[in-house]
Amino acid sequence: SRLSSGPNQKHTWMNVYGTGIPLPFGESDSLETAKKSNILYMGGQYRYQVSQVLSLGCGLQWTRIATHVAQDSVTNLLSLGIENTLQKFVRNSLDLEPSIRINIGPRGNTIGDYIELAGYGGFMFSDGFIAKNDVEAKDFSGAEEVKIVSRKLRYMNKLDYGAIFRVGFGTFNVWARYRLSDNFKANEYINGGRVLPEMARLTIGIGATLWTPGPEYQ
Repeated sequence: SRLSSGPNQKHTWMNVYGTGIPLPFGESDSLETAKKSNILYMGGQYRYQVSQVLSLGCGLQWTRIATHVAQDSVTNLLSLGIENTLQKFVRNSLDLEPSIRINIGPRGNTIGDYIELAGYGGFMFSDGFIAKNDVEAKDFSGAEEVKIVSRKLRYMNKLDYGAIFRVGFGTFNVWARYRLSDNFKANEYINGGRVLPEMARLTIGIGATLWTPGPEYQ
């Protein structure tokens, strides 16, 4: 009889992993995304096969976004009058990701090729702003580098949502993710009480989907 679970069966549960980088699209010049910014995610995904062509899915995953912010002593909105050697936001969220997938071509009992459109909504359970500065030898601290970490940022929104487009080739896929929500909200102590400019909204990357066969496949 036909098995009910597997990469090309009625029910599928898979582990998903991915990494990517933000692109300078939809960001303000006043809060420019710098090099080394990245996104990492990992989690699980359930898929229900409606037909050989169409399947619906829902995923739950942990997402970490590290955004390095370029700045100088004049335009730096985060540490006025100070030119840091490094500034970055680090955000950790738990994301729910419903999706619809169109399968392309014959697959057998494999993941196969596909295109996928998904939405995501996440709750940020951890956030922080990190600033580093090199210290001159004569500084009283006796250190070569000073790092300041600020957490539970009152000027950062906790909810995150957007859309994802993904093209898969078996185990691997490429994707583009566009954030529709805003990163920041107004706070009297930051940027003169005005909302900070937005960071990059568009992120691109690569991912992997891994399925482990059960005993019936051994």
